[in-house]
Amino acid sequence: MKKKISLIILGLVIIAGIIIWDIWQESDTAPSGMEEYVTGINGNVTRAEAAKMISLLNYTKEELQELERVIVYTDTTKKKWYDTYINGFYTMGLVSETEQKENTEFRPMGYLTYKELADIMKRLAIQSELDEDERNSYAEKLLKKVASIQDSKKPEEFVTHQDWFELYRFLYKKVFTKSNVSERELYIIESWENESEFEKWKTITNRGVFYGDGLNFLPFVDSKLKVICKEDEILGIEETIEEEAKISNVWIMEQKENSLTVFVNGYKKKFQTGNQIKKNIEKQVGDLTVQKGNLLKVSIKPDKIKGRVLKTGKDFIEIEGYGKKKLSEDFCIYKIYNGVEMEPANSILVGYENSEFVVVKNEICAAIMKEKVEAKTIRVLLKTNGFKDVIHASAVVTSTSDFTLTYGKKQKTYKAGEKVTIKPNSRFLKKGRIKFKSNDSDGKIKIFSMKRNEEIPAYRGNLEIDKENGGLLLINELPIEEYLYAVIPSEMPTSYGVEAQKVQAICARSYAYKQLFSNGCREYGAHVDDSPSYQVYNNVPENKVSIEAVKETYGQILKYHGTIITAYYFSTSCGHTANANEVWNSATEVPYLMGSFQGEKQDKDLDLSKEDDFKTFIKKKVYEAYEEDNPWYRWKVTLSKKEIKKVIDTTLSKRYEANPDLIQTLQEDGTYKSVPIGTVGTVKDIKITKRQTGGIITEIIITGSKNTIKVMTEYNVRTILAPLFSKVIRQDDSKVEHLSMLPSAFFCIEEKKKGDKVVGYRLSGGGYGHGVGMSQNGAKAMIDLGKSYEEVLKHFYKGAEIGVIY
Repeated sequence: MKKKISLIILGLVIIAGIIIWDIWQESDTAPSGMEEYVTGINGNVTRAEAAKMISLLNYTKEELQELERVIVYTDTTKKKWYDTYINGFYTMGLVSETEQKENTEFRPMGYLTYKELADIMKRLAIQSELDEDERNSYAEKLLKKVASIQDSKKPEEFVTHQDWFELYRFLYKKVFTKSNVSERELYIIESWENESEFEKWKTITNRGVFYGDGLNFLPFVDSKLKVICKEDEILGIEETIEEEAKISNVWIMEQKENSLTVFVNGYKKKFQTGNQIKKNIEKQVGDLTVQKGNLLKVSIKPDKIKGRVLKTGKDFIEIEGYGKKKLSEDFCIYKIYNGVEMEPANSILVGYENSEFVVVKNEICAAIMKEKVEAKTIRVLLKTNGFKDVIHASAVVTSTSDFTLTYGKKQKTYKAGEKVTIKPNSRFLKKGRIKFKSNDSDGKIKIFSMKRNEEIPAYRGNLEIDKENGGLLLINELPIEEYLYAVIPSEMPTSYGVEAQKVQAICARSYAYKQLFSNGCREYGAHVDDSPSYQVYNNVPENKVSIEAVKETYGQILKYHGTIITAYYFSTSCGHTANANEVWNSATEVPYLMGSFQGEKQDKDLDLSKEDDFKTFIKKKVYEAYEEDNPWYRWKVTLSKKEIKKVIDTTLSKRYEANPDLIQTLQEDGTYKSVPIGTVGTVKDIKITKRQTGGIITEIIITGSKNTIKVMTEYNVRTILAPLFSKVIRQDDSKVEHLSMLPSAFFCIEEKKKGDKVVGYRLSGGGYGHGVGMSQNGAKAMIDLGKSYEEVLKHFYKGAEIGVIY
């Protein structure tokens, strides 16, 4: 019976494929005066509205924006709000290429008919993520719903919002169950139509900032609505609600005789109070009860706590002296110096004490930042041996001087060299985290349970230990400048000299400062970790050269238009660097991280994105580059088909799980789709399909006996073709084995044949690393040519200037 239903559905879909666009064309009556907006609650559903809501069942808004634009309709352009949604609708397979060619117009603002609705629903029934049995079951129910609605309607009638929402609820609740679409009740505080400073479609609500592409919220300001949402995008307005609404945790800015001005979700809003509020309630956090723009009630929250932040998570903040405090549902962060602003969650910096926390019933409702953070210390999460994990089974600690262990309100002193073993069940951890500190200013904490570069590491500053998931977290807190002492030699050989180390110091300081305020390890109580995920720290101990380089550049960082940059760097270039946005798959260019030739004489006509030009560049030393004598400047590796299959089988699933959108599999209809996959079988062909600035590869297609895959981003390309079982031969004929990634994605591919049979592939490449920002060996070469560290930095980070942070 189930198979029969599937065949019925498929048959109906094929019929729909023949008639759907003819019906749309014949029955289309464009609503007057509606070039941009859709109606909202009353009236009928437009095709643009339907395309938006359907495409968001299958994609996120960001995914829709990144989709390749394949539609060619004459009545939509990239500037129209509905363009990406129509493109998504098409990409879902709901419109065939033949149908699109026969109908040059989509008619976005035309109304949807019931016949069109039925055809769409039939197609959607086989597009869901449900397994076959569930899909058939729900498809049958969906078709019955469609049929019951159609019984009282003529096929050419326009679909009402009431009928549309009934079917749509069934779709996201029963069919597209992973779509993250849901119903919410929102009070509309203000809409972009009233505020010229708002970006288009932005709407302020009592639950935060939302967007509603194509929706007209102006009639609903100061109204409570039931809406359908996906994340922060409002898909449709179902109805108005006459009940009162609560606006939680507003910042009360100004109080007058009959009005109250508050700051809520980034917007300054004035409410009429009717009666005078006798008590002064300015400069406080409170809750408002409102109805249709009228303020009915104000509840003030006066209780506050303050202390150094030790750790933050999605639903808690740990404060020194208070422990972990749960965050309320509508937790807000207000910065009240130099005006009032809302701040993101990562602005509560661990290790600092610049905020007050408003507390009600032991929950934090709001954070009030009264002063700017003067950040001079950094907290580093120390990973286990080989940077494999953040959780340590135990810690064995001592110091080069006498040292003190602080636990709770107690302290215990130990002699230099005396070892203290801490395990998760240690009595010292009963009241929370503990801290080790050397008693002498030049003393260093040593951790015997860890190794860095086969040595026992020693650390400046303090060592905190906290329990986490049955193990221990180890956090080293110390001044940023002293942190850099042990970053520089871990990232660049100090044999390069002080001037080269100055370059590295400024890059490392810029990167560290940027990451500190990004607060990326806040859930562990740190700003960064000590692995290559951030900057390698203390893998090689500090030395005189690194200390001198840091001291001579004290506080210096790189800025672009007044903002500290993320100063990316890598080991060795192939003679050309890459654009950051192309390497990391972003649509936004980073002006100071654009690819360029790495030599004195630039050929303006050099275009390494062309396959033949890049092959000539890599194989022949036509241009004089700074790093042309470095062993990694050129390299080659031969991969047999057997080795490639083994590598793909080892790495493919992991790379898919890391980011499914970047590993796509060829489908029967010729499109590529992100689906779980673990092998391609025997490799038949490898093609480079995208080569970007500087020659870096960002997309390849691997054809196999079982599957054909599209691999995107330089990182995935390097990992999927990693020479795990092969030797990489550098230009000085030295050999490197067992690399977990290709040295770089700057390479060309040639078939290796035995007779007429392809038995493998030769990869000829250059450079080592991602290719963005500063080449460390390039910097060394420029210093050797007599250039200053300032000149080197200006070369690699175009438009950036050296500034100071202290």
